[in-house]
Amino acid sequence: MATSYKNLDNIPSYLDGIYSSILIKDVAKREGITDVALLVSIVKTVAASIGSPISIKKISNIIVSSGRKISVNTVDNYLSALCDACIFYKVVVMILKVDST
Repeated sequence: MATSYKNLDNIPSYLDGIYSSILIKDVAKREGITDVALLVSIVKTVAASIGSPISIKKISNIIVSSGRKISVNTVDNYLSALCDACIFYKVVVMILKVDST
């Protein structure tokens, strides 16, 4: 089924459909996640911090401050599921110490 991009107003709806399909049909269903709203909150929190270091604890604190109860282990499990689905990629920060002598 080909999609026409002549009407640019449909593009956000189309992309939202793809995002929802991947998030719900792939990640949530495969991992048995029933709280999709919490999964979406984690996705939005991580996406809002693109380019900045963020920890699992910080994500947990941000979501708790919005009134939701969530454990660090739950955030870790959900992030692992998102990384397995290639929605996010974990970058390990390496700090090199240079001797200036």
